[in-house]
Amino acid sequence: MWTLDVLKRTDPHEFELLVGELFRQMGYTTEVTAGSGDGGRDLLVELSQFGLSHRWIVQVKRYEGSVGVRDVREYSSLRDRDKVDGVIIVTTGVFTKEAVQEASGYNVKLVDGLLLVSMLNKYMPDKSLAVPPAESTDAGDLILKQGEHPLLTERVRIDGESAELVLTARNIFLRTEEGLIFRDVKVQRIGIEDVVGMHMEDDALVLIQGGRQLKLCRLRCRDADNLLDNFEKVRSARLGGERLLRLEGERGDYIILTNRRLISLARERQDALNLRSVSLLEAGTEGIIFRTGKLTVHTSDGKSHVLRVEDAEGWKQSVESAVRAA
Repeated sequence: MWTLDVLKRTDPHEFELLVGELFRQMGYTTEVTAGSGDGGRDLLVELSQFGLSHRWIVQVKRYEGSVGVRDVREYSSLRDRDKVDGVIIVTTGVFTKEAVQEASGYNVKLVDGLLLVSMLNKYMPDKSLAVPPAESTDAGDLILKQGEHPLLTERVRIDGESAELVLTARNIFLRTEEGLIFRDVKVQRIGIEDVVGMHMEDDALVLIQGGRQLKLCRLRCRDADNLLDNFEKVRSARLGGERLLRLEGERGDYIILTNRRLISLARERQDALNLRSVSLLEAGTEGIIFRTGKLTVHTSDGKSHVLRVEDAEGWKQSVESAVRAA
């Protein structure tokens, strides 16, 4: 028998496959599209009967908290973009009252955890997953809680020091050792929801942590592409939080756009603009021989901020889109 506790402890990728199988049992043809190139959708389902066809995007989120109105607005835009009949959001959590009201204005259907359990017990009563028990699990010096399992382990170098990176569905662990005779093991835990994003730079992967001040960590490893791909799959399975939308720069000097703010980072200095304060954007160029792009950001307090970027018009469009969604 399916229970909400079992679903919450299911691996995010297995959870997507499970929801896809549920729709197949309900008579839909299902295409699993989750991955770094899916454009924001997890499943594409279609039901054809008597010459009529209905196509829906299904956004799958194994999530313990509340899904809010911002997420409903974000996913409702997929209907027009992908030319489907509607969007279905499936979560193990709950939807806020505002999210339910917002969904009623669009063709967005909401399936919360309790409804999902009922659907599984009706259409897949004999196919309950074997999920590990909820006790804490030791993995070396790491403490993995409630069914948390390593998805990827990779040796990395951080500022010249060797470390072991362990990726789970909830956290990134960085494990380092010091000392030859008396071993001193240190483990740093970074919650997936605290990671804004990752960025490929030459032969290194830049991990960007959120907070009032962004923290950047350069990781060097043999298979950076695989690490980035696995991180994006895990990150896409968790709703909410600050997310990286666009980045330009290198070696500590960056212009960073997230779904919440626009940040200019120069070595140790950071200047951030809340997207809700942006009132006008202007794209242009400057220079006579060597021309560079210039993005001017006007804010509601009457101030103007100039950012020098390669593709000013592209940045203008990206920021405008983020401002509308904020």
